[in-house]
Amino acid sequence: MIPKRKVKRLEVNLIPLINVIFLLLIFFLVAGTNVKPDVMNIDVPEAKTSQKMDNTEIVILLSYKGDLFLNNKKMPENRFGTILKRILITDPHQPIIIKADAELKAEKLLKLLRIISNAGGTNISIAATIA
Repeated sequence: MIPKRKVKRLEVNLIPLINVIFLLLIFFLVAGTNVKPDVMNIDVPEAKTSQKMDNTEIVILLSYKGDLFLNNKKMPENRFGTILKRILITDPHQPIIIKADAELKAEKLLKLLRIISNAGGTNISIAATIA
């Protein structure tokens, strides 16, 4: 009589596969690009040409109503110049990006440009979308 051999059952173990998938998911969530959303929705004007800027700039948001934000923090207009001057002491050529609403009156934008210039800002750009 021939002894019966025990047949090993093959099982597909899905747990290591699930672990790898979760690790990849976590990796891509952490390693993905982090875009800082603006505090408020600003419709910037259109332009025929534009270029991307670094993320080391100072971002100024100016709403249609005249609300002023410096790096996503609301600023009172009367203190804005002194706060900006303190920031620009370390690097006076630091890029300044102005995101002004397309419906904003030109006088308000010119007033902001004068404040930035008086604070020592020299590298000023106005954000726009490509037309």
